[in-house]
Amino acid sequence: MLPTIVRSHVGCDKDVELAHHLDGMIGAERSRTREGSSEVRIRISRRRTLAATFIALLSCIILMGGGGYTSLYINRDARDRQVLVFDPENKFSGFLFSNFRNSIFVRLLALTITGYDTSQTIEIPSFYDNFANVWDTITVEDQPALFYIPKSGGSTLQKLFSHCLDMVTASRMALTDPKGHGLLPDDNVAINIHSITGARYVNVDPSTPFGLARAASFDIVKKHMAKVIISQHLYHSALLYDPNHRGRLFVMIRNPIKRAIDQFYYMQRATWEHDYSPEIAMMSLDEYTASDHMVENYVVRSLLNKKSEDITPSHVETAKHILRRKFLVGLMEWFDLSVVRFEQYFGWWDTHGVLSNTTVSYCHHKKIMDGNHNGKHPMVEPGSLAYRRIAVRNWADFELYFYAKNLFYRQAVLV
Repeated sequence: MLPTIVRSHVGCDKDVELAHHLDGMIGAERSRTREGSSEVRIRISRRRTLAATFIALLSCIILMGGGGYTSLYINRDARDRQVLVFDPENKFSGFLFSNFRNSIFVRLLALTITGYDTSQTIEIPSFYDNFANVWDTITVEDQPALFYIPKSGGSTLQKLFSHCLDMVTASRMALTDPKGHGLLPDDNVAINIHSITGARYVNVDPSTPFGLARAASFDIVKKHMAKVIISQHLYHSALLYDPNHRGRLFVMIRNPIKRAIDQFYYMQRATWEHDYSPEIAMMSLDEYTASDHMVENYVVRSLLNKKSEDITPSHVETAKHILRRKFLVGLMEWFDLSVVRFEQYFGWWDTHGVLSNTTVSYCHHKKIMDGNHNGKHPMVEPGSLAYRRIAVRNWADFELYFYAKNLFYRQAVLV
């Protein structure tokens, strides 16, 4: 018995609307035609509608590739119960359509790549010295470290690691435990259990330079306290590592315009954040994009630790080399495939049985779908003043983003 495919899809709504519209036209024609000839016309029209719908959806699938949705295959286990499988690469055996789909997709991970550029001729900042190159052999002393970029899927990744893979993380989770476990006691490092979610975390806060210094003083990397460290401070997180205990960086990168828009509307309502600004809360998007409150080229600045000086084309070139050498790159628009890339690279995909354990599989699907909302805020039209301002002011991040999309293809050879 072939399994049935169910897709939670975020695109192609217009194609479906077109199919419904055509179907409505068929119904109208049925009422206008004589009974003797309407059956033939309706039958032909329905065939054309089905063909048009199939072509539209197939075109949408090909154009969208593997990103933007999570595939769920519904099969039956030994007890004849339906089970769910997180399988964005369509590796689930026995499904005929997946084999057809693999034959036409150009955006799956199984790409034909003959090698990877391992050159190191361009100088990069010295604080990367204790971060491994992505092509280096992974050792048991290496520490996976997620570079957290706001509004780029980092919170969803943290939930996947903590809840689906049951990993201990070092992250902002220490600040969110309402029962005060958090960072206490100050003079002792410990693994705590979140009083609401049940997730395990190290009682340090890598989201601040002070918290990273505290984590370094506790030697949390040498003690193998956390499976993943999550921080937005690359420069300060270098304190955690040494040549024998290297950091293994990975990152989820997003379209800079979409990220900036989501960040603005989040800052307007996030009264709980330490950097909440009532001034930003009162601004329109047009006012914000023209103000000094918007950080220009956040990703390039973070990679280079350039907080205030002007960003130049040479800075962008250096940032590209940093990504290629030091980061396993994921893309927000292909979130599910990026998760597979990360988990396969670090060996979590097999050790946690993501494809075979239905509990882990469904947890992946649920967390990704729950995180696929991007906040509720007004749509910003391409070509609008705010849209154009964000693009112009974040020119360096845009160039790096397009480079990252190309790099995502090339890094398939690493897993």
